[in-house]
Amino acid sequence: MAVVVLGSILVFNSSDQAKAEESSDLAEITNAWQKRQESVQSFEFTWTTEKLRATRADIPKNEGGRVGGRPRPPQDGALTFQNSFLFDRGQFRLVNRGSVWNANIRGYGETETTVCFDGSIARVSTQCPDGEVQMGRIRDAPELREFAAAITVLLAMCPAEATLLPLDLDHYTLSDREGDVDGCPCLVLQRVGGEPLAMWSEIWVDPAQEFVIRRIISDGNRVRRQLDISYDRDSEERIFPAQWRDTGMTPTGSILKTSTSAVVSHTFSPEVQPSDFQFAFPVGTLVFDDRDSSGEQYIVLPKEEKRIVLDAEIDAGITEDVLKVTETGEPLKGPRPRRSWVWAIAGVGLLTLLVLAVVFRARSM
Repeated sequence: MAVVVLGSILVFNSSDQAKAEESSDLAEITNAWQKRQESVQSFEFTWTTEKLRATRADIPKNEGGRVGGRPRPPQDGALTFQNSFLFDRGQFRLVNRGSVWNANIRGYGETETTVCFDGSIARVSTQCPDGEVQMGRIRDAPELREFAAAITVLLAMCPAEATLLPLDLDHYTLSDREGDVDGCPCLVLQRVGGEPLAMWSEIWVDPAQEFVIRRIISDGNRVRRQLDISYDRDSEERIFPAQWRDTGMTPTGSILKTSTSAVVSHTFSPEVQPSDFQFAFPVGTLVFDDRDSSGEQYIVLPKEEKRIVLDAEIDAGITEDVLKVTETGEPLKGPRPRRSWVWAIAGVGLLTLLVLAVVFRARSM
């Protein structure tokens, strides 16, 4: 009996010790992240990104050549994007320029997207040079997908930034597996639960380089993604991300898309102004204000004026060209062409019935 009790105590103590050591390792990683973040609280990066999207022939398509319910590019294609990202203590400005696939015209169009967050208000602007798309959105805080292009820079520079990246190591455990990225041994952190950024299944960190993130693996139902990050050091021995590659694969291992990025320039502790994280929407932009339940939407007019847009006008399919030159609700007034045709058809039908009735009555007499 004593032997059993002693064995249980030894197992319990061994388990406790393992958990304590793991907590110590995770705490060391968190402390390293916070220390690096405190040393460089603001930075600016510019980089280029080349994206290659495959035809995705191995994924079942719907009618009309659609994948997942949306039209896709008809063939493989490489696209190049220019990016700039200014960050200062949770505030940021992201500008992304490049060709984006437009499902409506089934072609690519040059697009510029700007996302700014000043700590209290997030603004998103999407503009096309040809004026086909001019959209804006205002929120209390930015959504993750809206600054996805800068996620890698944030993960590399300040993974402990709770305002934008709720990455909590309490949701991860230290795996017994040893990772290796480009010949560098890495610790592997596995997600064990929790909602924050649940798509990040594994995080690989390099203990020899301030525990920087070298690899992230995301396991989805249809797509498995792997992000690899390589680093360099500046003249002051400060580490920064130099290149990264994001690969999306099917469950069978077929590559769906790759994204390769290379840093062009970077600056630590740049001079910033409050205006760097704010902007005015260009004239003609259709803006959706999601900051309250009213959900105001409007078109930006010259002299900082705005034309309120009603839900009924959007539901009616009234084009922006018409909205820009009319008063709020005006396009909904008066006879609608579609209804005129309905009344015309109804009138012809009624007249035909009357004629038939007269002819029938004449014959019966």
